[in-house]
Amino acid sequence: MMRSICLSFALFFLPLPMGVFAYFEIPSNPESFVNDYAELFSRDEASLIEGEIQDLYRNGNIETGVVTVVSLDGERIESLSRRILAEWNIGAGTDGRGMLLLLSGADNRMHIAVTDELLDTVTRARAGWIMDKVMAPAFQNGEYASGFREAINVVYRGVVIGIFPWEADSVENSEQKRSIVKIISFVVFGALVLFAGLATRSKKEEVALPENNV
Repeated sequence: MMRSICLSFALFFLPLPMGVFAYFEIPSNPESFVNDYAELFSRDEASLIEGEIQDLYRNGNIETGVVTVVSLDGERIESLSRRILAEWNIGAGTDGRGMLLLLSGADNRMHIAVTDELLDTVTRARAGWIMDKVMAPAFQNGEYASGFREAINVVYRGVVIGIFPWEADSVENSEQKRSIVKIISFVVFGALVLFAGLATRSKKEEVALPENNV
């Protein structure tokens, strides 16, 4: 049974051009994994997003869909995401590891949904960070294609390299802290050894008796 974690953010960015889609009906056979129904991408931008998706597919074993819609028409974005994941069977070619990035223009909402098999990689915390720190700023500046590309790239780095950006910062900070602790420990140990040496020398000098002249 397919389940998804559903995380959505309300956005307040530049107005989007309204199209002819008053209600989004999921096509049964999408031509690609980049489906820009809100017409936010140029052809070149869509190709670049497709390239990121292919890289993640080949090297990370994750199947990804990117979808933009003009309006949810009252439907919850979580519901639409689940329908798309199920109807397009995203993840079928990657052992069930599927991810969907969805943007609804008129509703100013974005959403990341993943299948059960991907929950250990794209966790709730990681998806939330990607939306908050990567997608939202780009969308607010009208850079929709860049926002999607960078979001996919963050997942790519996390899966292929093995660590996500903010976790890398945490590791680096931890390493720096450990280095500082080691230096402090070394200095303290050296000071203790020096103090012990001086104390021993002082005691020897106190015990030593002057030679008597006969």
